[in-house]
Amino acid sequence: MNNMNIEITTFKRAQEITGGVAKTSKLDTCSSNLSAFDCKTGSRLALIPGSVCFDCYARKGNYRFSNVKKALQRRTKLISDNNWVKAWVFILNHKKRITQSGLFRHFDSGDLQSKEHLEKIIEVARQTPKINHWLPTKESVLIKNFKGDVPKNLLIRLSGSMINGKPPKYAHTSTVTTNPDKATCRAFETNGQCKGCTKCWNPSIKNITYLKR
Repeated sequence: MNNMNIEITTFKRAQEITGGVAKTSKLDTCSSNLSAFDCKTGSRLALIPGSVCFDCYARKGNYRFSNVKKALQRRTKLISDNNWVKAWVFILNHKKRITQSGLFRHFDSGDLQSKEHLEKIIEVARQTPKINHWLPTKESVLIKNFKGDVPKNLLIRLSGSMINGKPPKYAHTSTVTTNPDKATCRAFETNGQCKGCTKCWNPSIKNITYLKR
């Protein structure tokens, strides 16, 4: 971790500071990820049957391998680096898959760690106005207590806690259902891929409902 302000001129340096981006088969863009074992609210929900985190995909399979856990947990520690915002701005402005789609997802695994973390993501969004950011989170207290300005290109979706439960009281939310007819996300019809769908980033869609996998 570096506490000195430095100039970021290469992907290699930016990736060293952030841990780099993730590229999943589902998304048409890239995402960030942290260890789901570091989730604050999610780790509590993971112990509750019927919660959206009880059978979390990011707490099993390859995610349990020690080398994967260490790499993701290292990314959590890197958030405190003084150059973290600058490095993410460099990546988002230069990564072809991101600039072509104009989209970025925060947390395909993991979640917000602190108010400082949220403030840094907001600053990254502010400095990348051509990129639409989607931030899914279960950290309701942190989000609802935040009083600062959020740029229009950052859409925060507060996630519901229980499968088949009601959405939280917030401007933009997401829920999980076991009923395919109630799912507004239709990725299950396209082999789990977005295929050009951008509903999660769309501020006119107040709640997105995903089908329980």
